[in-house]
Amino acid sequence: MERYGRAHNLVFGGGEPWEQELINDAVVLDYVRKRIAFWKSLPPPEGDEKQISQIIEAMEKGLETVEEDPATLAEPRPGRKPLPEPFERNRILTANYGPYLCGQA
Repeated sequence: MERYGRAHNLVFGGGEPWEQELINDAVVLDYVRKRIAFWKSLPPPEGDEKQISQIIEAMEKGLETVEEDPATLAEPRPGRKPLPEPFERNRILTANYGPYLCGQA
């Protein structure tokens, strides 16, 4: 994200909301779309179909939320209450399923 911001003269971390939205769309959402496609391309292990389906659905819901309102993924402006994190359910489900690191969906 920082590299993309520098390459496109955008401020990463604390920049204007429109800058954060551009970076998130170009980097984060593209990554999430690829992860959804990746998860869908794999046959789920026998007995794990429901868990995998829930993970994919949570990613798709988070993506839909951000596409409808990009501010949900941007850092809150000073003095404003943070919005609910759109990928929280995905992180929880993925962590419960197995090892998980930020950005590893």
